[in-house]
Amino acid sequence: MNVPGLLSTLFPDACLPLPAAEILAKLSSGPSALYIDRKWRFCPDLAELDVENDVADFFNHFGFLVENICADAGRPLPKGRRWTAQFVHHGVENAPNVRKPDFFLGAEGPLDWSNASNHGELKSSDSRECKDKALKQLLNGAYHIFSSQDNRRFVVSVALFAEQVQLYIFDRAGLVNTAPFHIHNDPEAFVRVWTALMFADPAVLGYDPTIVETAPGVRHIEVEGRKYDIVGNALFISDVIRGRGTVCWRVRHEGKDFVIKDTWADDSRPNTEAEILDIARSLGVVGIPQVVASEIVDVGGIRGTDALRSSLPPKLYKEECAHIEKRLHRRLVLTPFGRSLYTFSTRKELLSALRDAIKAHQSLYDKAKILHRDISVYNILLVPSSVNMSSPRPTTPSLDVVDASSSHTARPNLQRGLLIDVDYALVLSPTGERNTATAHRTGTLPFMAVEVLLKGEKLPQHLPRHDLESFLYVLIWICAHYAGPKGVVRQDFKIYHSSLKDWVNGTSYENVGKSKGWSMVDDDAWEDVLSSFAPYFEPLKTCATAWRKLFCDKQLNYEEVLQMLQTAIDSLDDSETWSSKDDPAGYGAWSLNKRKRPAEAKVALDSIAEAEEDDDVFNDSAPPLKFFRSGDVSERVPVRLAHSAPELKTKSIKNGMKPKRMSSKG
Repeated sequence: MNVPGLLSTLFPDACLPLPAAEILAKLSSGPSALYIDRKWRFCPDLAELDVENDVADFFNHFGFLVENICADAGRPLPKGRRWTAQFVHHGVENAPNVRKPDFFLGAEGPLDWSNASNHGELKSSDSRECKDKALKQLLNGAYHIFSSQDNRRFVVSVALFAEQVQLYIFDRAGLVNTAPFHIHNDPEAFVRVWTALMFADPAVLGYDPTIVETAPGVRHIEVEGRKYDIVGNALFISDVIRGRGTVCWRVRHEGKDFVIKDTWADDSRPNTEAEILDIARSLGVVGIPQVVASEIVDVGGIRGTDALRSSLPPKLYKEECAHIEKRLHRRLVLTPFGRSLYTFSTRKELLSALRDAIKAHQSLYDKAKILHRDISVYNILLVPSSVNMSSPRPTTPSLDVVDASSSHTARPNLQRGLLIDVDYALVLSPTGERNTATAHRTGTLPFMAVEVLLKGEKLPQHLPRHDLESFLYVLIWICAHYAGPKGVVRQDFKIYHSSLKDWVNGTSYENVGKSKGWSMVDDDAWEDVLSSFAPYFEPLKTCATAWRKLFCDKQLNYEEVLQMLQTAIDSLDDSETWSSKDDPAGYGAWSLNKRKRPAEAKVALDSIAEAEEDDDVFNDSAPPLKFFRSGDVSERVPVRLAHSAPELKTKSIKNGMKPKRMSSKG
């Protein structure tokens, strides 16, 4: 979508060290003038091949002259960003997929996707083929930047089609782009864009200035006027462009740990996550997080994704943006801080945490008439048994500890399960009535109930039994993907080469549902599912089979599932003796070479409901920007609803509107 006037909206004179016209005038006069006779001196022929390094040198020479002009005007600049074409042939290292961007822009020093401010592509013409190819490459680059930088609000990408220049701006509502301009015939536009890219404040280029770095590796965030120090790297960065773009950090205030959660929430939803959690807490729901603080992030008056599109004329805005959601940048401070479910210490702790999460789910539904609808391995955390999860929202940040008078009974040495992420929970009316939008398919693909997959929008209601079924798939997922306790990723399992492959790969949701349904009802197919369990989880096959029987007998209700789980928990030993020697194939090189294993085996499972509600999600033109990481932690395979080789393939984006991905109405 071309947005008229987007250049001046994105890069007004106010963000430049000097007005663009003044800089151009200086560059057009004097013995060292760079712009003469309607042409930029030293600019290579952009229609030639293999000129990327020369082009980067020209851009940097331009920046050098701008620095001198500003210094002469009494406006000295800090060291600007620099262009490089060093990755055009060998690709960017430290990335899950090798990509070869023509240009990187960033501070001097080693660059990769984690610190590049911008990237660009150069094509020899403005043909449709070249434009489509450039867009795919820019889309890939934006994906890598978003998924490796936790402080990006949007990404500005540059495409040069010979002498025609276009900017593509990726944000959490999709993609907008500028009208093309000619690098020689519109020199002021070139000055405006390149001066901004090289010297403007990072916030202008899409960085979040509310995440403040005071020293290398030392950062903090302020929420409601209170400073929280970020501890380590981000806990979670969403692997999508369009959608909630969730980022979570462990933070610390006055010696106590919290979690800050950033999301770009669809403003049309009737309830925010903070409101849902507060409603639940006020009605006595336990086993869910507490909201300590919440706010809408405001950066220079911009609070959401609509700002870049609002410059469209009203008629064009209505035509082009009516179907694009408005997303607000929301920030929550939550307590308690928890660890991923797959970091459990024993099989007993794993099942106990699942039981706790189901009890929380029941409490949500029975006490507050709230149905979660997005059960996944990422939405259940482990917290110490001493943490009190039953108190109301605190007026000041606190991490309460259970005392002798608490109604909770602490279970020594067993962490408890915490049910999180109610972004897509359904708040029912007091009578249990649902609005007309609640019949849509919602969830995270590998964990979605068979009936939800099969019926989709024809499903009359999403019911508690659908989520109870999803809890079973969480157990199966962990038993297949992990070699043992403490989050050890299994080295001899790849989901695309397993009996579970059709749970994440198919031509439609319905076909995925048929495959999963057959796995559940057919005895031989179920044995294939059990064969995917790692040796460590052999004792849990009986539990999984009993859970499956409840599904087949249509007995998935809270009482039956909780009783079944309690029976399984009681049958397990409190302590275990298990090491890499018990499963050398599963532990692989981690045990043989005694390498330090990753802190977690990240499996990117963002809710498919967070994306744009697109009815054409199974069209092959949809670029698969959603990934699972399985087996070898360096292997990233796209979850595409089409049978294809596990590699990143991006297709053209019609009308430049968005990177499509698996999505569904919620």
